[in-house]
Amino acid sequence: MPLAFANDRVAVWQVRKIAVVGPGIVGMPMAALLAHARIREGSDSPATVTVIQRNSATSGWKVEAINAGRSPIGGVEPDLDRIVAEAVQAGLLGASHDYAAARDADVVLICTQTDKRGLAPDYDPLFEALEGIARELVQRPAGNVPLVIFESTLAPSTMVTLVREFFAATHEPLPV
Repeated sequence: MPLAFANDRVAVWQVRKIAVVGPGIVGMPMAALLAHARIREGSDSPATVTVIQRNSATSGWKVEAINAGRSPIGGVEPDLDRIVAEAVQAGLLGASHDYAAARDADVVLICTQTDKRGLAPDYDPLFEALEGIARELVQRPAGNVPLVIFESTLAPSTMVTLVREFFAATHEPLPV
C-alpha cells in the first residue's frame, strides 16, 4: 500500500510512480529533476516519472520529444536536455497523451498554464487536466491514495472555490 494512515498520521508511504501533468517551463524541469533524483521513498527501486501532455495541435509533439530524450522547452533551463536524456535512457522518465498513465501514481503534480480571458484567469487547461486526472483516479488501484500537488498560477481563492467544488460536485472524495 503506497499511503496508509494510522491514528491520523502517515504510517506507510511509498513513492513508486510520479505523474506530472503539463511539460512546460514548470512541469518539465520538475519531472526531469524528480526522475534524476531517483527518489526511493519506501522502496529500493527509484520512482518512475510519467509526463502527461494533451494531444493538441500546438503541444502534442512534446510527448514524442520527451520519449526521445529531448526537453520540449529548449534552452530555458541549463543542462535540462542532458538530464532528460539520461532519465529517459535509465527508464525513469517517459511521457504519454493518456491520463490513464496517472491512474496508479502515488504523487500527481498539476503544472498547467493559466492564461487570461480578458481580465479574468482562463482555467480551461487546469480543468481539462483535472477532468482527466479525476476520471483516472476513480479507477485507481485499491489502497492507492495519491498526493495531488498544484504547481500552477492560481488566483488566491481558486483551490477553496473552484477546485474543491469541482471534486465535491463530480467525484466521491478520496478515502484516507
